[in-house]
Amino acid sequence: MSVVARIKQLCKQNKTSIPKLEKELGFAHGLIYKWDANTPGVDKVQKVARHFGVTVDFLLCGQEQIESFVPETIIKIAKKNRVSIGDVIKVLDEAKLMILSEPLVESKEVS
Repeated sequence: MSVVARIKQLCKQNKTSIPKLEKELGFAHGLIYKWDANTPGVDKVQKVARHFGVTVDFLLCGQEQIESFVPETIIKIAKKNRVSIGDVIKVLDEAKLMILSEPLVESKEVS
């Protein structure tokens, strides 16, 4: 699936269109449709990824990865799914505890 096809899919899921997305992000009309023939700029792809709460890797390659944890993305997902602020805080607190109790880097054994 191409970048444009993935963006079309995201637009459909979010009940919008590519022209509306372009206008909202301040892109020239028809720019996204050209991305199948021309390589898009990284800054533009990042804007689209942030808008939909997906990774750049997902847009470019279709690889699902954990979204970068920026406050705007968390708020957008919470609103979209009608999650209360209390539930968001509870999940973030649980994640914090899990992170603090797990080593993030494997220690190397010395022989």
